[in-house]
Formats: sequence, C-alpha cells, structure tokens
Amino acid sequence: MTEKLKELFIKYKSIIIYIIVGGLTTVVNWVVYYFNYFVLGMSYKINNPIAWAAAVIFAYFPNKYLVFENREEGRGLIQFVKFVGSRVTTLVIEQVLLWVLVEGEIVAEVYAKIVISVIVVILNYVFSKILVFGRSGKKKPEEGLEQK
Repeated sequence: MTEKLKELFIKYKSIIIYIIVGGLTTVVNWVVYYFNYFVLGMSYKINNPIAWAAAVIFAYFPNKYLVFENREEGRGLIQFVKFVGSRVTTLVIEQVLLWVLVEGEIVAEVYAKIVISVIVVILNYVFSKILVFGRSGKKKPEEGLEQK
C-alpha cells in the first residue's frame, strides 16, 4: 500500500503540491478580501484586485520552485511578467464573473467569490504549466552526469 501511495505521489507530485500552494494562495486572497469586505466595507470592485495582488505576490516563488520545479537561470523577470500576465487574465475573468453574479443578483458576493475561486485556481494551473514555466526549465535527474 505504501509503495502504491508513493507511486501515485510521484506521478501527480506537481498537481498535489499545486493544490497545497494554490490552497495557501487562496487563503491569502480570501483573508485579504474578507478583511477588506467585513472590516473596511470595501466594494468588490476595488477589493478583489487588492486581494489578487497579495495572492500573486505570494504565489510566484512557490509555483516556480515547488510546483513546476523550474530552475531556468536568467529568465526570472520574463517568467514573472508571464506569471503576472496570466494572472491578470484570470483576474479579468474573475472580475467579470463577480460583476455578473453580484450585480445580476444571482449569488451573494461572499458565495460568488468562493465559486469563482475554483474556476480561477484551475485556469491558473493550466496557464502556469503551459505559458509560464513549461517543461524547459525542469532538470531531469540524469542531467549534469558525465557519460562514461
């Protein structure tokens, strides 16, 4: 049983770690968002981008090094810009969905934020995997070993 679990972890390592990092990123986003909402009475129109910025700043390095194990040298600024750009895309999607759900009185704001977060987490993973970090920076275990 332990070997089977180990195999599953190795096979799905990036997804498992992404769920953990994504969960922590979501917590950062929600803590900032709900603090601003309940304590400061801030509208989602201003509040959501502030919570988003806090989450993006928190998320970059764990995603780069832990989730996607990207070790490319000299591309940090380019990757960060791509990371922020992809997150801006999901921010726009999130803002539009919040506007539709809240202004259309379809769902209360506090619940809309939760539902939309699930969609955003999935999109962020796909964008990071394909557009930002890819596979090019991930070193294979045999790299760097001399051939004899």
